[in-house]
Amino acid sequence: MQATLDFFKRGIQRVNARIALLVVVVAAGGVAVWQGYTHMAANKPGGKGPIAELATGSPPVEGGAAPTATAAPSTQPPGGTSGAYALVGYDQAQSPAAPPPTAPPTTSPPATSPPSSGAYLPAAQDPPGGYGGSYAASAPAKTPPATAPPAAETIPENQYRTGGNAANLNPAASAATAPSAQDLNPSAGDSAYGQGSSRRSGAFGGLSDSPVAQPPAESPAAVLTTPPLAPVTTPAETYAPPATLPSTTLPANSLPSTGGVHAPLDASFSRNELSAGGGKLAAPTPGERQLEGPQQPAIALQKVAPAEIQVGKQATFELYVKNTGPVAAQQVVVTDHVPAGTQLVDVRPQPHRGADGSLVWSLGTMQPGEETQITLQVMPQAEGEIGSTAHVSFSAAASCRSICTRPQLTIEHTAPPKVLIGESFNVEITVSNPGSGPATGVRIEEDVPAGLAHAAGGQLEYEIGTLRPGESKRLALVLTAKQAGAIQNTIHVRGDANLAAQHAIQLEIVAPQLAVEVEGPKRRALERQATYTLQIANPGTAPARDVELVAFLPRGMKFVATDAQGQYDAARHAVFWSLEELPPAKAGAVKLTTLPVEPGEQRLRVEGKASLGLTAAGEQVVQVEQSAEVLLSVKDSDEVIEVGSETTYEIRVTNSGTKAATNVRISALLPAGMAALNGEGPTRAAGDASQITFEPLARLNPREEVIYKVQVQGKPPGDHIVRVQLASDEWPTPVTREESTRVYLDR
Repeated sequence: MQATLDFFKRGIQRVNARIALLVVVVAAGGVAVWQGYTHMAANKPGGKGPIAELATGSPPVEGGAAPTATAAPSTQPPGGTSGAYALVGYDQAQSPAAPPPTAPPTTSPPATSPPSSGAYLPAAQDPPGGYGGSYAASAPAKTPPATAPPAAETIPENQYRTGGNAANLNPAASAATAPSAQDLNPSAGDSAYGQGSSRRSGAFGGLSDSPVAQPPAESPAAVLTTPPLAPVTTPAETYAPPATLPSTTLPANSLPSTGGVHAPLDASFSRNELSAGGGKLAAPTPGERQLEGPQQPAIALQKVAPAEIQVGKQATFELYVKNTGPVAAQQVVVTDHVPAGTQLVDVRPQPHRGADGSLVWSLGTMQPGEETQITLQVMPQAEGEIGSTAHVSFSAAASCRSICTRPQLTIEHTAPPKVLIGESFNVEITVSNPGSGPATGVRIEEDVPAGLAHAAGGQLEYEIGTLRPGESKRLALVLTAKQAGAIQNTIHVRGDANLAAQHAIQLEIVAPQLAVEVEGPKRRALERQATYTLQIANPGTAPARDVELVAFLPRGMKFVATDAQGQYDAARHAVFWSLEELPPAKAGAVKLTTLPVEPGEQRLRVEGKASLGLTAAGEQVVQVEQSAEVLLSVKDSDEVIEVGSETTYEIRVTNSGTKAATNVRISALLPAGMAALNGEGPTRAAGDASQITFEPLARLNPREEVIYKVQVQGKPPGDHIVRVQLASDEWPTPVTREESTRVYLDR
């Protein structure tokens, strides 16, 4: 009973304190405060003494700074009661310390409910274009004493306050400064060969230079900056909150999943893929005509609540969402929480529940001037300051269109199919633009191939300039044949915007020509003969005279034999062949046998010579390798023994190769009718009656031989076979040799 009386006493004391404070505020504010309060209350659709906050403004510009939200100074004097309005402005031109603008812009329709006083209107410095963004509205919370424990449900931090980064809020946002066309396309407006080009101009005839049309430079887009807003401090009021606040709970089945604009949003959507009316806001094609020009929707979010509520008595909280901009706002989503210390009774319209337990209303598209009201019925369960923070996000779409043409370049050139060596000839060149737009910065480039020559050098260039759609130009290029053979000439044409084309032709310079070729083994074991075929051919169109073929042997190869009357010169360590004439398109071949005497890489070089300074050369690289060739033989000392007698098996291991064998392993496997007695050899033997194994021999040099002996005893009569196995690092697979011994009974 005493506790109940104490409770009522404390309540009466708090009420008396607030009444006294209210009397002081009313006396200090006078008639002006009372008229302001009456005007605000008259425009609020809520109950008596509303507490409201207004969050308005344009959404953040993609790639620019995010709108900064701060609370404007309160119009009530310090120590005043709650129930006054606190204005939250986004990207305002004025700060709390600066006077308000004399005449607000009138581009957005006036708000009817809730009141539009202090609402953000688009200013002259606001950037045009499409917008997408989100911001929050919240009632200023009274700070409880430090001893009070936190509520079970905390209000999430408003990440759109001052200091937020627009790039973090919208990962898809690009930089505010638009890159120029040259930044996007390094080749646009720049010649592929500038003043530092090593190509020689003036090599082409039949055309005059024409100016090159360059596309106009683009100016960078303006960078949006957000002026800082001064912070607002709220005077703290003293009160005694309850020790704990109950957790916020939602009634079962209170948030049914519905269709239409209230259907839950997919958590995986991205801002540039939000759908409007079933389609994507961002699309690779031009949008409707009304999406062209500045697109600047503005959403005003306002929360209204009673100035005072009581535990156990149902209270109404209201949210007003209105599009105050001149264009439609897409994908409007409002998020709120059930206030801590209350229980949700009813909500209209029905939201869906977020992952963090929040209430989410997907309002879809809001036309200019359209307004939506959201009503929450809650049941207070604990004393204290009750409230929550709401959040709104939306998107906008903007479109533009351009007529795009596609210039194209083609080039063709012709020349005589056959040219006598030393003569000059004309190359006729035709360059055209079969595209739908003008090709600018057009130039012809010629890299003179080997076998042809030009007086200006090997790299030629001719500036054409601009080719209109359907236009063609012709010119001639004079080249001289310098080297015999089939030649491919490729000519290039290039233009701005990475336009390029090329054309190739084949022509033949008529003259004798030589070609040599070597065929034969590319790998050979040391001291193993190898035979090579040397071929000399005349792929030209005239006979080659006084032909000479020479094969230069390396020091690690020894001459063995040849044919076709070849002559070996020991002083030059080379073999020579000669031929008076080699007809065109004919070839001759000779044989050369050599013996590798040194390991390693050996190069067999072949040269051909003829009159008119014709030369040809070829080379064959031969890898000469050493190899270990280990031979195994087994022989018993007595092929026939009596039962109980002994015999010895001699095992010979020989390396007949040119490389040492390593880790040589020997083992003898005895049949059931034979018993091993002991073993002898270069390494120690070990084993039992059925098997003798010798420790590995570390190295067996070329031409070296080692002998192992195994002594055995014959037991039952019959033919018995002893198996000996050999393995090494070079031959890891064991090699097996067998030897048969007959044991007979002499009684």
